[in-house]
Amino acid sequence: MFSARLAKQVFTILLATGLIGCSTEPQTGDIVNYKGIYTWGDGIRSFQPCGSANYYWVVQNSAVVEPMKALSITLQNARNESYQPVYVEITAEHVEQPKGGFAIDFNGAIDILESTIISENIPTECVFNN
Repeated sequence: MFSARLAKQVFTILLATGLIGCSTEPQTGDIVNYKGIYTWGDGIRSFQPCGSANYYWVVQNSAVVEPMKALSITLQNARNESYQPVYVEITAEHVEQPKGGFAIDFNGAIDILESTIISENIPTECVFNN
């Protein structure tokens, strides 16, 4: 039978060796499928996954990002308001975060490899968090 002291020692060892309490945040090189909000504007290219408080800087990949950017610009012009969010479903690779500029204020950086859905209609389960 485990004593409280032995249980505490086992817990401490597991914690110290990283077997519990591991980060679930994506690491550089991880490829992840996301649903979320893409926003483009003057100096900003960001993505926020649905249900997350994290914001990721989007590194430029014109061929994939251009349709998202185009819809955001169309909405900006139609609504006469900057930084219009666009709902997207994407596959992205987490990359090293740039060391300067606006990107340093984000939780990380992603390179969008593919987009399967781009829409101005944001699902209720994916509320845009300012």
